Amino acid sequence: MARISAAEQAYLLAIRQSRGGPALSAADLARRMRVSPQATSEMLRRLSAAELVTIGGARDVCLTPKGNREADAIYRRHALAEWLLASVLGIPWAETDPEAIRLQSHIVQFAARL
Repeated sequence: MARISAAEQAYLLAIRQSRGGPALSAADLARRMRVSPQATSEMLRRLSAAELVTIGGARDVCLTPKGNREADAIYRRHALAEWLLASVLGIPWAETDPEAIRLQSHIVQFAARL
């Protein structure tokens, strides 16, 4: 998958953040993302077609090795964007998460043009 949309990145990040905990179901993911189960099902179909996630028989969502690599890269960019916003621009840490999500997806788009 050459380009991962901002929405796809947000889903991969949410799935990555559930690692080490109980199995993440599609319904749990929909609640976490604050979207409808139908929207989550559609996104999971797209991510599955791109070989980034697998969906088990109990509708458990898991990252594939490729999905893990992508999610880890997204997480690193997200953490860097949060640091930049808080440390360099002085935005309160509690307010950096939504801005970091937007910023890190633009970093990917910018880097793709280089």
